[in-house]
Amino acid sequence: MLDTMIPRRLIRALDSRLNVRNKMMKLALKVAYLAAIVLLCFPVFVHAQADSRKKSLFLSIKIISHDYIDNNVVDMKLRVQFRNIGNRSLILYKPAILLSEIQVFEDVERPSSDTFAEVLAVISDPPAGISNEVIRNRPNKDFIFIAPGRTHQMDERVVTRIRARNRVQLTGAKDDRYYLIVKVLTWDVSQQDLAARLRRMWKRFGVLWSDAVESEAILFTVER
Repeated sequence: MLDTMIPRRLIRALDSRLNVRNKMMKLALKVAYLAAIVLLCFPVFVHAQADSRKKSLFLSIKIISHDYIDNNVVDMKLRVQFRNIGNRSLILYKPAILLSEIQVFEDVERPSSDTFAEVLAVISDPPAGISNEVIRNRPNKDFIFIAPGRTHQMDERVVTRIRARNRVQLTGAKDDRYYLIVKVLTWDVSQQDLAARLRRMWKRFGVLWSDAVESEAILFTVER
């Protein structure tokens, strides 16, 4: 009987080891599978976060007044409005907010090579380098907060040159119609590393915005 018991014990021991090994292999396969899913999904998650952040700030402009001076020069007073359309508060560094480009398009059905009037850099000093003094535990008074659904606005005066429309003589129109788009800087473009650092430090207060934003086109008329 002893001879028959020993093999059975060995068989049970071997079976037990095989079961443990099989369980470990299954666990290792599950861990590898989960790791593969994380590696595949992480870039998508990061891209989605960045894309969501880029869609959180909406820029609109309103022409309060404009005067046609001469030589195709227009003096405009603009109301620039930032709207937070995201779900977290946005933080903007007020000294760095600057109109950087003005785009003027003719209002024509079939654009030609002469349709695009100009891309003009606003005559203004670029924002000075952002000092390390802003590196604090929380944003100082130079930063503004825009809560979800709220806005921040400012008025800007712009003097820009636009081309006369070529078909005025053909249509006999007394005024010309244009579309206006502006681009606004919100941070020193050479200091994005600093922006990323502050964004991590201040994430409990909101999201520090450092990307340039472009407005939707609005229509305006110039009387000749």
